[in-house]
Amino acid sequence: ANKHNSVLFFHINAPRIEQEGQSVLKNLRSLFKDTDHKLVEHSWLPREQFLLLILAMDCGMQVSLNESFNIVTADFVKMGVPIVVSESIDWMPSSAKVSTEETSEIVRGLENLITHPFGAVKLSRKYLADYNKRAIKAWCKFLYN
Repeated sequence: ANKHNSVLFFHINAPRIEQEGQSVLKNLRSLFKDTDHKLVEHSWLPREQFLLLILAMDCGMQVSLNESFNIVTADFVKMGVPIVVSESIDWMPSSAKVSTEETSEIVRGLENLITHPFGAVKLSRKYLADYNKRAIKAWCKFLYN
């Protein structure tokens, strides 16, 4: 955001803190304090409201260490908003994946999304559709065999 002379609005789900996330939230609040950038904390929203909120964003970031499908990622893809993810979200294209340990890689991934959002969205939608086809086939095999 600084590089592009923009104000960053960093949206997070704040009230529900899992796995000792209090320190992460505290650090994020400290990081944004005394800057022009905004940490935007949201409570859990009904899905339709959350989908509308996604439309107000330029891009998303889900660099989870352990979520394999991640419904939030699928929601971003559905709404046509580009998103970077970690390797654990295996159904996404490799071009959308970044390291959970390298901040500079996450930043590069976000910059790439902002520069080429339409290609990223189109590819992510294809990968989600392919994943859904495989999942339906696997469930049908499980249910009917």
